[in-house]
Amino acid sequence: MWLYVAISHILVYGEEPSFGTVGRVVPTPHSPPSSVTKSGAVSIAALSTGCLMKDREMIHRVIRLCAAVFITVVFSLFVIVNMQPERVLAHDVVTGNSFALLGFPAGCDPNVDDDLSGCDFTGQDLSGVDFSGKNLSGAIFTDATLNNTNFSGANLTAAVFNGAQGDNINFSNANLTSATLDGGTFTCSNFNGANLTSATLNGADFTGSTFEGATITTSTTF
Repeated sequence: MWLYVAISHILVYGEEPSFGTVGRVVPTPHSPPSSVTKSGAVSIAALSTGCLMKDREMIHRVIRLCAAVFITVVFSLFVIVNMQPERVLAHDVVTGNSFALLGFPAGCDPNVDDDLSGCDFTGQDLSGVDFSGKNLSGAIFTDATLNNTNFSGANLTAAVFNGAQGDNINFSNANLTSATLDGGTFTCSNFNGANLTSATLNGADFTGSTFEGATITTSTTF
């Protein structure tokens, strides 16, 4: 009982009471007279009422705090999902590496679509993406990052790679007819068997790249 009275007093008044004789509490000088009887004993009913009121207020505060936290979390998730939907985690089944890349416009997802003709991938990080065998005629890869990107056997007719850069890109057996690779960096890349008829490669860097069996005609511009 003493423990209950002490705890109740602390919750109501914010300090520990001073105990006198058994079963009695000596109120502090500023203790409200409404909680003390003529005999000096603490009114348990008054303290209990005050304790309950304080408990209810505390519960309400906790509920309001939890509600505020919940609303903040939900709103933050909403912003993340709706304001940045372009963040996608792709997976390269060839190398087993996962990589983040900017999202693709509708109908231009190489993980889903085969016909990617005319798609615009300007400035995107396409490292490790598998475009092998895809129809990429007229696609735009200006300033894209293409490290370990696979274009083997792809139709890249009139595709634009101006300013694109990457290492170990696979263009083997790709159709690059009339494609433009001006100012791009394609180091240590594989152009074996690629068709570069009428392609323009002005100012491009092909250091360490191979062109075995590639079709390079007088219409190919370096």
